[in-house]
Amino acid sequence: MRAWAVVSGVAMVTLLVIESGLACSNARGVWFHYHDRPGVERARFLAGELGVLEPSFDAVYLFVAYRYLTERPLSEATREHIEAYWSADASSARVDTAGWGPGISPVRRETITHEENTRYLYYLNCNRDAFATATATLDDRKARFGEESLTVRRWLGAQHQVFENCAKGASIPRAPGDDWGALERADRQYQIAAAHFYARNFLEAATRFNAIAEGSESPWRDIAAYLVARAFLRQALVGDGPRDEYLLRAERQLENVLKDVGREAVHQPAQKHLDYVRALREPLQKLAGLEASLLSELDASFPATWRDYRWISRRVVEPGPELNEWLRALRGYPADALEKAYQRKKDSHDLSWLVLMLMRATSRDPWLDEVLDAAATIGPESPAFWTASYYRARLLLDAGRIDAARQLLDTLPAEDALSLSDHNRFRGLRARAARSAGEFLFHGAMVPVQVGSTDGVRIFSYPGDGLEALRDGRSFFERDVIASINGYFQPWLLAEGARNEDLPEHLRRELALVAFSRAFVSGDGETAVDVARLASELTPELEASLAEFRTAGSDSERDFAGALAMLRFPGLAPNLRGAASRVAPLDQVGAFRIVNWWCVIGASGVEEPVFIDSEANAALPRLSALEPAPIHLGEIVFRWSDPHRDDPRVPEALHLVVRATRYGCEWGRDQQRVDYGEVSKRAFDTLHRRYPNSPWTEKTKYWYR
Repeated sequence: MRAWAVVSGVAMVTLLVIESGLACSNARGVWFHYHDRPGVERARFLAGELGVLEPSFDAVYLFVAYRYLTERPLSEATREHIEAYWSADASSARVDTAGWGPGISPVRRETITHEENTRYLYYLNCNRDAFATATATLDDRKARFGEESLTVRRWLGAQHQVFENCAKGASIPRAPGDDWGALERADRQYQIAAAHFYARNFLEAATRFNAIAEGSESPWRDIAAYLVARAFLRQALVGDGPRDEYLLRAERQLENVLKDVGREAVHQPAQKHLDYVRALREPLQKLAGLEASLLSELDASFPATWRDYRWISRRVVEPGPELNEWLRALRGYPADALEKAYQRKKDSHDLSWLVLMLMRATSRDPWLDEVLDAAATIGPESPAFWTASYYRARLLLDAGRIDAARQLLDTLPAEDALSLSDHNRFRGLRARAARSAGEFLFHGAMVPVQVGSTDGVRIFSYPGDGLEALRDGRSFFERDVIASINGYFQPWLLAEGARNEDLPEHLRRELALVAFSRAFVSGDGETAVDVARLASELTPELEASLAEFRTAGSDSERDFAGALAMLRFPGLAPNLRGAASRVAPLDQVGAFRIVNWWCVIGASGVEEPVFIDSEANAALPRLSALEPAPIHLGEIVFRWSDPHRDDPRVPEALHLVVRATRYGCEWGRDQQRVDYGEVSKRAFDTLHRRYPNSPWTEKTKYWYR
């Protein structure tokens, strides 16, 4: 589904395409490097310190990088003009309709179905100039005729009708009366034409505007001549019929307006629209001209030039000028972009195409060695050095050349000058190349560059979002590191990490808790008992529960004590979570069911670390076979409770099983919703039948499914 938005640019009128289907729900998290912009400060980036580039960066950053990669550095004045683009007041694009009533909206949204073909139109129908002109006209007419005059009242009622068409429907003012004065008649004729324009009756509007323009008395004749072209342009963009024909009509009308020296008042907007129409008719030619401007010394027109360039570039399908082809190839367009980029790299003497190949190449590409060898010649003085080094190491790791990647990473210059974002990128590579679990965990712990929530497009934070504690400069495990830990670390290896004093204490605590939980639920009792003491030391609130576990008199009692400990502490799970996934205290139910205990333990989706002995990892198959926590822990409680009815801990355990069915993760294998009704009702019935006077029974009012 596409939606169209028409707004005004500076150098030309710009058409923005807004894709629907953005993520609707917000996800909380920590981010360790930026994907939309460089990590380095803008001033340093504009001065040529590019750091590590990524194809997903906003295009203006990639444009700056291209200038440096092709030996077109930015002068100080040019940098200021690019800063002006970033600093532009976004609120200036908003349309103030407050003076025309709360029901007036400048945006028109329509769904049009024709011959089973549905179009979704979403565009700025009435821009700010329309409301400003109406306000100025009203002030003038009040001064001429009096605020309470019939003429002003009639004009105002009609103008409200005109603006009703901005968002919906078709509300056309009635024709002027025969007894009206000349100015009032001219105003009404213009209002009727404008109402047709906003109501999407573009050809009718063009006819009426043309009649006004050809007259000699109306004060609206000059702007009406310009609006004839606007009506044809709208017909071409959001109307029906032959698009090219209406574009040609608009172009000819605008040329005629510009030739008429008597219509100088509308020459400026007419020229903007003429540029726009010509760009629509001959986009490649216009794109080449704009690119030439962008690759020379920039001036104050850069913001408008850049917006126009990006708008036109999206409409050029055939091969275009060099910068545009480079940007398109970075995004993967067209399908054979990489093959063409390889040929350009061979023919080009600048770094831009080599850097592109590094960013887009895979370990399976036939030219991999050629690209890696060329990248190895890029020295630290080059603006491409850190990008080339990062992607070289990544490609070597992808190709399984671990030793070569380690050697490259070990011989890099000091990374002190790198941004935190880029520093984290290299830590991620070092984690992948790690020789041991300790090295892997050390490099896999990073300080985030952002903490907050995302809607799928942007990351934002606000006071009281519950994530303040994650913004204190502490390091956390990166996402792929967490996936590797969850997918491949045996309990004893987690315990070893928890004892590693090179790691921050809060990460050691997380590892100890996962080590205990993983050992317990996978049946590794020896490791569970061993790590329970360490987990108690690092997490004092667990000490009493884990003491019961360690001192249990039999395996079955130890199983019950372990299940009870996990039921008491919903934050315990056999898998490591992201730092922002669960911020509730260990003993409290989290805000979302998915963060309490565990769902099912699935595949990690990341490569196996080289130091892992997968053949000896017996715990992982047992973990993947686990039922969701309420079922697994509930069965352990039932096995103990039947023959040990006098154990004073049993009522609490049964109550906690019911609580787990209410707040535990509801998703099972293949994303199927789990029905906990049988477990919940059994625990509820047993508790109420056997222990009617227990305070735990009093707390258990319902069972759940």
